[in-house]
Amino acid sequence: MSAILLCAIAVYGPQLTFVDGAFNVTDGDKTETVALNAGAASAPLVGDNISMQVGDVLVTFDERGLGIQYGKQGGFTTLSYMPTTPKLFSAEEIKANADAITSGERSARVSAVSGFVVVKDTLYMLMRWEDKDGKPWLETLVDLDTSGAAPKVELVDKLVGTSFASGTVSDQLHAAGESVYVVTRTADSLLVESYDTVTAKMDRRTVGPAVDILRPFGSEYLTVRKTAYGTRIVGFYKTGGGPPHEVYETRGTVVPSSLTSAFVVDEWDGRYLVDVSSGGKLALGKDSGYAPSSSGVIVWSPADAPEKATLYGSGGWTPVAEWTKK
Repeated sequence: MSAILLCAIAVYGPQLTFVDGAFNVTDGDKTETVALNAGAASAPLVGDNISMQVGDVLVTFDERGLGIQYGKQGGFTTLSYMPTTPKLFSAEEIKANADAITSGERSARVSAVSGFVVVKDTLYMLMRWEDKDGKPWLETLVDLDTSGAAPKVELVDKLVGTSFASGTVSDQLHAAGESVYVVTRTADSLLVESYDTVTAKMDRRTVGPAVDILRPFGSEYLTVRKTAYGTRIVGFYKTGGGPPHEVYETRGTVVPSSLTSAFVVDEWDGRYLVDVSSGGKLALGKDSGYAPSSSGVIVWSPADAPEKATLYGSGGWTPVAEWTKK
């Protein structure tokens, strides 16, 4: 009976091979190809300009500002009126902003686009203003309805927190049905700020303590929160759920990757893979590669020219298939 069972595992369990510079995971009649660079983190959308067609309107953003072209008409705006509009600020705040702009501490001109998304015929954009040190001090949600004869930028509201955007153009604004939302942070809180495009109402919900890093992680976000005593706490947040579920504390550094069942951390004594569900750690060699598979995680060495590899099943570090160069 034992011999038959072992034979069944050998025949029907996942098989790992390396062909033409990539791993193949074969399970039954299905074969998945995994490239050596599949474990690298996908680059966030960070650019220095926008040029996109929304309906009959061409929308751009570059050093000239926000451009709107429709037919033979159009122009550019730097939205320099927003830092001093009474729609967003009190009289005292307007004076303080004007003084900071005059002194050069802040810019009246919009600095960047933190995110953008189209819902039906309307383009929603997060516009960001930065100070002389490049730190955001104002972010506003605006909309551009392209269904009319003369599209015009309209102010929706300012954010209470600041987004996790970086660069001149980023991707921090998202759509969920007929709402748009962004995850933001204040000095002490993590928030989700959303706008219902049907009711035209803004909603702000505190979901947990402030975090220093927020990265996409499959259908969730990976969060990293620094503590006052020098550690970093790793957690996971799912939009619409409760506060981030914190799972791991380290004095090391969390390494960006494309893994979704584990995360990578550099500790003082080496690099580890940490399983999300169990918290189990797998030590990596100094020259190891790793990549996600639908069957788990593949780990191999050397990183650039594999000679041996192991496929670990999802939910832990149990080897389910191995490959060795012949």
